[in-house]
Amino acid sequence: GFEISYHARSRERSYDFEGKENLVLVLDRIDAWALSGAATDPVRQEILNRNKIYVSGTDFGLSLTERDPLNVQALPRSIPAKPDATSTARSSTLVARSSLLNLNHPLPAVSPAVAAPADPAPANANPSSSSPKDSDPPLGLPRSAPADADRLNDKYQAELASLAKLGAAKFHFVDYAPPTFMVFRDQIALQMTLRNSLQFGPAKGSIYKRAAQSFDLFLAPQMKDLSDRISPDVEFQFLDFSVLNKLSPGLKGTSEAIEFICPRAAVKQFVNAEITNQQLLDQSIILVNGVRIALNLQLVE
Repeated sequence: GFEISYHARSRERSYDFEGKENLVLVLDRIDAWALSGAATDPVRQEILNRNKIYVSGTDFGLSLTERDPLNVQALPRSIPAKPDATSTARSSTLVARSSLLNLNHPLPAVSPAVAAPADPAPANANPSSSSPKDSDPPLGLPRSAPADADRLNDKYQAELASLAKLGAAKFHFVDYAPPTFMVFRDQIALQMTLRNSLQFGPAKGSIYKRAAQSFDLFLAPQMKDLSDRISPDVEFQFLDFSVLNKLSPGLKGTSEAIEFICPRAAVKQFVNAEITNQQLLDQSIILVNGVRIALNLQLVE
């Protein structure tokens, strides 16, 4: 899947203003390769018609040659919107067998590849003195390539589907971007996309305050339950939480994506109350619509 945030001109009454949209394209893997090699618009259009496209969370029929969108209901989408009874029953069976999920919710052990420090920093310590620099690669770990992430996605395809179903029901996962393994800074990350349940004011407000509230009030309260669902036996180094914020109402309302890319070991320390929320963020990468920011929770309150 590909998610692109961009600025767009729009009109409301007699005012012309600049807003933001998110374009999401969810492709079958074979179609993704075919699209990159397609030489003509009719071939590209045929591929797009059988895959899913969303604009700011709304199903969209993209036309490469016409100004107006296509009728989504008439398109031969290859990804079913609703699973049938057979697939639902199969998903339930896969949840029971899943090696990616921890269904009994025990406290996860530290991943063998990413061990937590023996003496976590006290809450009143300077976070920067106890946290490793985010530019430093994890010690003792080989570099990962996209092919490594692809192998994990293939190996845990059923389990990722089960996690997506669980996340949609419990953790506000979006339906068009299921959890997936990816490579971030030469290490494997498990990426999850959540739709924020908080309501924000106009986009002219502070991005830092929205980022702080998105973490403290929406993501952090769910992080322990969510991380406990993931088996510690699966080898990856980062948890990538992409939080989608709606900034104005309506189907064409503006939105933004805030990404919290957190070391897995630091997440475990945080959910076990061994480090503070600020110490976790100091070890993490935070992106707003793809642009990195520094976030000090106390300064933005």
